Amino acid sequence: MKSFFLNLLLLFFSITSFCQETNTRGLVLQDGKNNQNTIKALIIGVSRYANYPEQSQLRYADNDAEAFAEFLRQHTSIDNENIHLLTNEKAFSINVKTKLKQVFDSAEKDDLVIIYFAGHGDVDNDGEAYLITNDAVAPEEGGHDWGIEGAIEIFRLQRKILSSTTKKGFQVLLITDACRSGHITKMDNSNATISALMQDWNNTYKYVSCGPNQLSQEGSQWGGGHGAFTYYFLRGLMGEADQSGDKKILHGELGVYLSGKVSMDTDFKQMPQYKGNASDVLMNVDDKLLDLVKQDNYNLLSGTVASRGTGEISNISSPILKSFYEAIDSNRILHPKYLPYTENVNINFFDGVPLGKVSQVSVDDDKILVVKNGRTVEVFDHKKKDKLVFTLPSFPQLIGYSSNHFAYSDKSNTVRIYEGKKELVSENYHKTSITAIKMTSRQKVYTGDTKGNIYTFSSTQKPAKEHRIKGEVTAIALNDIEDRIAVKNEKGEVSILDVNYNLISSSKLSASKTQSMFFMNNGNLLLGINYATVRSIHTSNGKTIKEFRLPNNEKPNKIIKLNDNYLLALSENANLFFINVVEGSITPAGRHPLGKNFKWSGSQGVISSISTSSIVNAQIDVPIPFASEWYDKIQKDNSLSERERSDAKNTLAVALQYKAQKIITPFVLGKTITPSAIEIKEAIYELNYATKLYRGETELIEMINVRRWFLQAYLIIVENNVKDFPLAISYLEKILTVTPDVAYPYNGIALINQKLMKLDKTKETVAKAEQIKPTWTEPKNTMVNTYLKEENYKEALNE
Repeated sequence: MKSFFLNLLLLFFSITSFCQETNTRGLVLQDGKNNQNTIKALIIGVSRYANYPEQSQLRYADNDAEAFAEFLRQHTSIDNENIHLLTNEKAFSINVKTKLKQVFDSAEKDDLVIIYFAGHGDVDNDGEAYLITNDAVAPEEGGHDWGIEGAIEIFRLQRKILSSTTKKGFQVLLITDACRSGHITKMDNSNATISALMQDWNNTYKYVSCGPNQLSQEGSQWGGGHGAFTYYFLRGLMGEADQSGDKKILHGELGVYLSGKVSMDTDFKQMPQYKGNASDVLMNVDDKLLDLVKQDNYNLLSGTVASRGTGEISNISSPILKSFYEAIDSNRILHPKYLPYTENVNINFFDGVPLGKVSQVSVDDDKILVVKNGRTVEVFDHKKKDKLVFTLPSFPQLIGYSSNHFAYSDKSNTVRIYEGKKELVSENYHKTSITAIKMTSRQKVYTGDTKGNIYTFSSTQKPAKEHRIKGEVTAIALNDIEDRIAVKNEKGEVSILDVNYNLISSSKLSASKTQSMFFMNNGNLLLGINYATVRSIHTSNGKTIKEFRLPNNEKPNKIIKLNDNYLLALSENANLFFINVVEGSITPAGRHPLGKNFKWSGSQGVISSISTSSIVNAQIDVPIPFASEWYDKIQKDNSLSERERSDAKNTLAVALQYKAQKIITPFVLGKTITPSAIEIKEAIYELNYATKLYRGETELIEMINVRRWFLQAYLIIVENNVKDFPLAISYLEKILTVTPDVAYPYNGIALINQKLMKLDKTKETVAKAEQIKPTWTEPKNTMVNTYLKEENYKEALNE
């Protein structure tokens, strides 16, 4: 059940403004009419910790973060693109640090950066305070070192804020609810965390959820499931904190309001703190918001909030971006270089469904469009399990379908474009019969005719003649980013054109008028049938890269593109074959139930085939292309914004580091079973790729280097490469130059010294590691931990 605030805030879409224009001081949450600054926000809430036992989990920190993000989304002066929300599994340390840098880098003079954190906080033996992220290792596991991952050091955050605000002239509002009561947080540590957060920082307003000797409280009594602090923080911003009634909420007013409300509600166990000029204006009050919060309408709890995280993929309009994030969520990050790798493919046909007289079929993602009984269109949506039916004004000859838009041509050479069942536009512009049609994901229609003319047309563009080839146009193909076009004539002659319709290269395929061709492999290859083979053509020079011959010398009859790496081929004997055009492999897939004389269309997951009276659907299982492959397309796609390209870069780099971190963690923990040398090599390869993405970004590359040095050192240790032990020590010492207060490099150095039988150095180094460990860890096997103390070096090595 979602909290009161999440549901209450969803009612705010009808409100046109949070506040009126003001001349008073203050950067924070000012009226949208005041365009002197931009607000950017990073909001983090961690209730579920990936490695913590149940007693250490929180219940409502993620709710609090979502509520605060929703509050900001409704504000007229805040662009939704500037609000970054990370909760639970998305709030791992690499991602948080990368997003933090992204927000700071984008901030300009007089901007306001809001940082909100709800979750656990703690300190190490040296008293350094941390905000603990989702990937923290549980105290029960032991041996985790915050220097490599799992937490955000408050001192480093302070240093980053100081350097960034001084250099760029923006301000920061820091809101932390980081000392929640839970298994890992001790009272002494809570004091140190609060003390660190309440120090004076340059250009920074602060709100901290509780005072010394206190822990933050959370429960269902606060808005149906919130922390007491965030619950009243939002109510205060909505107007309850306006003590003077002047419709302006001052920092001091909100501070007094929070102190009173939270302390009373928690029996004085929690008293929020704030830092900043008490007379500065935080925001102006909107009467509608104040009325809503005064209603205290808890019946709204049954509502829902739009899903986030992977749920956002469905809202992405760009097919390339959508595919990229699907690959990220499927953990298809980068093609393995060292690890053994196989791809499984499968096709499963369902029983045929009678539809009447069927003439056309086209598939787009999970939607299947068929034309039957002359002019009736039926669109089946597999995800929603519904069907759209409507009638066309004329009989379609050719159709194209993409992204819920389709176009068709009729006997009069009229081309009509539809969105769903709504006709958007129609034009008659070809003087001879239309022989080819292609609808792109950007809703542009390409048509060709018997005279070789190529036209483009859309709902926002009048028909335009773009090019002419020799002969009749029999097929048109475009790559995913639509900067390469292939056109084939009745003789099988293929012209590959650039976005300006200049000839890039020429090639040859079969002369059949009914066979399709497809761009694949990031537009580098063009695939089509060439008599007895499926030919792969390099688009840059038109040369044949490979002739795919089906098993038993079967002749291909038709092909269909499943994704950028896979084709499905049908032979003259009605046998099906998966072709991986990147790996060069061919996998038999059984027989087609309709034989070979049918029309078909397909996508990544669905193939639809039609006979004259029925349709047969099949579920397709093929691996999606790796995120790195989609990323290459994203960087070349000029239709995407700089923000979209930057987000994709950061997402890919973070995913690569996260994978490598999973290899690192067992070594840091001193697990008995650790990754193999080949797994370490793979992780180093992934980090090298991430480094290329961040070329020129020193701070982010430093984060990657720390992980790579660690892995390079442990690769030498795992392979027992004695001659390179000094090199391994140098890698670990490099880490200490970047993060001097961490224990895990000393553990590695101790292990090497033990192997070299330098026993005094081994004990000395282990002692340093023991001294640095955080207070909340209880090490068990932290690489040479217990046995070395007892000078049982043989068992230590085995451990």
